[in-house]
Amino acid sequence: MKKLTKFEAYFGAAVLAVQLVIMFTEIVSRYIFKYSFIWVEELARYLFIWFIFLGAGYGVSTHSHVTVDILVQRLPEKVARIVEAIATLVWIALAGWMTYLCSTFTNTIRLRGTISTAMHLPMWIVYLAMPIGFTLMTVRLIVLFIREIIGKKTAEEEHSAIEQLSANAGAYSEGEEK
Repeated sequence: MKKLTKFEAYFGAAVLAVQLVIMFTEIVSRYIFKYSFIWVEELARYLFIWFIFLGAGYGVSTHSHVTVDILVQRLPEKVARIVEAIATLVWIALAGWMTYLCSTFTNTIRLRGTISTAMHLPMWIVYLAMPIGFTLMTVRLIVLFIREIIGKKTAEEEHSAIEQLSANAGAYSEGEEK
Protein backbone atom coordinates (compact mmCIF):
# COMPACT_ATOMS: atom_id res chain seq x y z
CA MET A 1 0.00 0.00 0.00
CA LYS A 2 2.86 2.39 0.69
CA LYS A 3 4.13 2.01 -2.88
CA LEU A 4 0.64 2.69 -4.21
CA THR A 5 0.37 5.80 -2.03
CA LYS A 6 3.74 7.05 -3.29
CA PHE A 7 2.75 6.34 -6.88
CA GLU A 8 -0.52 8.25 -6.46
CA ALA A 9 1.29 11.21 -4.91
CA TYR A 10 3.94 11.33 -7.64
CA PHE A 11 1.39 10.79 -10.39
CA GLY A 12 -0.74 13.65 -9.04
CA ALA A 13 2.26 15.94 -8.82
CA ALA A 14 3.36 15.01 -12.35
CA VAL A 15 -0.12 15.62 -13.77
CA LEU A 16 -0.32 19.04 -12.12
CA ALA A 17 3.17 19.91 -13.37
CA VAL A 18 2.28 18.92 -16.94
CA GLN A 19 -0.93 20.96 -16.70
CA LEU A 20 1.02 23.96 -15.47
CA VAL A 21 3.57 23.70 -18.27
CA ILE A 22 1.04 23.28 -21.09
CA MET A 23 -1.23 26.05 -19.79
CA PHE A 24 1.73 28.41 -19.36
CA THR A 25 2.91 27.54 -22.88
CA GLU A 26 -0.58 28.22 -24.22
CA ILE A 27 -0.77 31.60 -22.47
CA VAL A 28 2.66 32.67 -23.76
CA SER A 29 1.85 31.39 -27.24
CA ARG A 30 -1.53 33.12 -27.35
CA TYR A 31 -0.53 36.53 -25.99
CA ILE A 32 3.02 36.91 -27.26
CA PHE A 33 3.06 34.95 -30.52
CA LYS A 34 -0.67 35.36 -31.32
CA TYR A 35 -0.94 31.62 -31.93
CA SER A 36 -3.11 29.14 -30.05
CA PHE A 37 -2.84 25.37 -29.86
CA ILE A 38 -6.29 23.83 -30.25
CA TRP A 39 -5.55 20.77 -28.12
CA VAL A 40 -4.15 22.39 -24.95
CA GLU A 41 -7.44 23.20 -23.23
CA GLU A 42 -8.78 19.72 -23.93
CA LEU A 43 -5.63 18.00 -22.65
CA ALA A 44 -5.59 20.15 -19.51
CA ARG A 45 -9.22 19.23 -18.82
CA TYR A 46 -8.59 15.51 -19.31
CA LEU A 47 -5.49 15.60 -17.09
CA PHE A 48 -7.55 17.34 -14.42
CA ILE A 49 -10.20 14.62 -14.63
CA TRP A 50 -7.54 11.95 -14.06
CA PHE A 51 -6.04 13.99 -11.23
CA ILE A 52 -9.41 14.27 -9.47
CA PHE A 53 -10.42 10.62 -9.69
CA LEU A 54 -7.02 9.18 -8.79
CA GLY A 55 -6.67 11.80 -6.08
CA ALA A 56 -9.91 10.59 -4.49
CA GLY A 57 -8.29 7.27 -3.60
CA TYR A 58 -5.21 9.05 -2.33
CA GLY A 59 -7.48 11.27 -0.24
CA VAL A 60 -8.87 8.22 1.56
CA SER A 61 -5.35 7.05 2.43
CA THR A 62 -4.42 10.45 3.89
CA HIS A 63 -7.82 11.15 5.51
CA SER A 64 -8.23 14.26 3.35
CA HIS A 65 -11.92 13.88 2.55
CA VAL A 66 -14.32 16.21 4.31
CA THR A 67 -16.30 14.48 7.04
CA VAL A 68 -19.00 15.68 9.37
CA ASP A 69 -18.04 14.17 12.68
CA ILE A 70 -19.47 16.49 15.30
CA LEU A 71 -21.87 13.77 16.45
CA VAL A 72 -19.19 11.09 16.51
CA GLN A 73 -16.92 13.30 18.62
CA ARG A 74 -19.60 13.55 21.31
CA LEU A 75 -20.25 9.82 21.50
CA PRO A 76 -18.52 7.40 23.87
CA GLU A 77 -15.43 5.87 22.26
CA LYS A 78 -16.92 2.39 21.68
CA VAL A 79 -20.11 3.78 20.15
CA ALA A 80 -18.11 6.24 18.04
CA ARG A 81 -16.01 3.38 16.63
CA ILE A 82 -19.18 1.47 15.71
CA VAL A 83 -20.69 4.53 14.01
CA GLU A 84 -17.44 5.16 12.10
CA ALA A 85 -17.32 1.51 11.01
CA ILE A 86 -20.93 1.68 9.75
CA ALA A 87 -20.21 4.94 7.92
CA THR A 88 -17.15 3.36 6.30
CA LEU A 89 -19.24 0.34 5.22
CA VAL A 90 -21.78 2.66 3.59
CA TRP A 91 -18.93 4.50 1.87
CA ILE A 92 -17.47 1.17 0.65
CA ALA A 93 -20.87 0.18 -0.76
CA LEU A 94 -21.27 3.54 -2.51
CA ALA A 95 -17.73 3.49 -3.95
CA GLY A 96 -18.19 -0.11 -5.08
CA TRP A 97 -21.50 0.72 -6.74
CA MET A 98 -19.92 3.72 -8.47
CA THR A 99 -17.07 1.48 -9.67
CA TYR A 100 -19.62 -0.80 -11.30
CA LEU A 101 -21.63 2.06 -12.85
CA CYS A 102 -18.55 3.87 -14.13
CA SER A 103 -17.12 0.65 -15.58
CA THR A 104 -20.36 0.01 -17.42
CA PHE A 105 -20.50 3.59 -18.70
CA THR A 106 -16.84 3.55 -19.79
CA ASN A 107 -17.37 0.29 -21.66
CA THR A 108 -20.41 1.80 -23.42
CA ILE A 109 -18.30 4.77 -24.52
CA ARG A 110 -15.59 2.36 -25.73
CA LEU A 111 -18.08 0.31 -27.75
CA ARG A 112 -19.52 3.45 -29.38
CA GLY A 113 -16.05 4.53 -30.49
CA THR A 114 -16.49 8.14 -29.34
CA ILE A 115 -13.41 10.35 -29.82
CA SER A 116 -12.51 13.79 -28.49
CA THR A 117 -12.91 16.86 -30.65
CA ALA A 118 -9.45 18.42 -30.74
CA MET A 119 -7.08 15.56 -29.91
CA HIS A 120 -9.06 12.72 -31.53
CA LEU A 121 -8.40 10.67 -28.40
CA PRO A 122 -10.73 7.75 -27.69
CA MET A 123 -13.04 9.08 -24.97
CA TRP A 124 -13.06 5.79 -23.08
CA ILE A 125 -9.45 6.58 -22.07
CA VAL A 126 -10.66 9.79 -20.43
CA TYR A 127 -13.62 8.05 -18.79
CA LEU A 128 -11.40 5.21 -17.58
CA ALA A 129 -10.29 7.54 -14.79
CA MET A 130 -13.68 7.06 -13.09
CA PRO A 131 -13.68 3.28 -12.57
CA ILE A 132 -9.97 3.28 -11.73
CA GLY A 133 -10.43 6.09 -9.21
CA PHE A 134 -13.45 4.47 -7.57
CA THR A 135 -11.68 1.08 -7.49
CA LEU A 136 -8.72 2.65 -5.71
CA MET A 137 -11.09 4.40 -3.34
CA THR A 138 -12.94 1.14 -2.61
CA VAL A 139 -9.70 -0.72 -1.89
CA ARG A 140 -8.50 2.09 0.39
CA LEU A 141 -11.82 2.11 2.22
CA ILE A 142 -11.69 -1.65 2.77
CA VAL A 143 -8.22 -1.26 4.27
CA LEU A 144 -9.49 1.61 6.41
CA PHE A 145 -12.45 -0.50 7.57
CA ILE A 146 -10.18 -3.39 8.53
CA ARG A 147 -7.96 -1.00 10.48
CA GLU A 148 -11.01 0.44 12.24
CA ILE A 149 -12.21 -3.05 13.17
CA ILE A 150 -8.90 -4.26 14.57
CA GLY A 151 -8.17 -0.87 16.10
CA LYS A 152 -4.85 -0.37 14.33
CA LYS A 153 -3.83 3.21 13.74
CA THR A 154 -3.18 4.31 10.19
CA ALA A 155 0.29 5.38 9.12
CA GLU A 156 -0.92 9.00 9.07
CA GLU A 157 -2.19 8.80 12.68
CA GLU A 158 1.02 7.08 13.82
CA HIS A 159 3.14 9.74 12.11
CA SER A 160 1.04 12.49 13.70
CA ALA A 161 1.41 10.88 17.13
CA ILE A 162 5.20 10.63 16.68
CA GLU A 163 5.39 14.30 15.64
CA GLN A 164 3.33 15.27 18.70
CA LEU A 165 5.63 13.27 20.99
CA SER A 166 8.70 14.86 19.38
CA ALA A 167 7.23 18.33 19.78
CA ASN A 168 6.41 17.64 23.43
CA ALA A 169 9.91 16.25 24.05
CA GLY A 170 11.47 19.31 22.42
CA ALA A 171 9.36 21.66 24.54
CA TYR A 172 10.32 19.71 27.67
CA SER A 173 14.06 19.82 26.92
CA GLU A 174 13.89 23.57 26.18
CA GLY A 175 12.24 24.07 29.56
CA GLU A 176 15.10 22.23 31.29
CA GLU A 177 17.76 24.35 29.61
CA LYS A 178 16.35 27.62 30.91
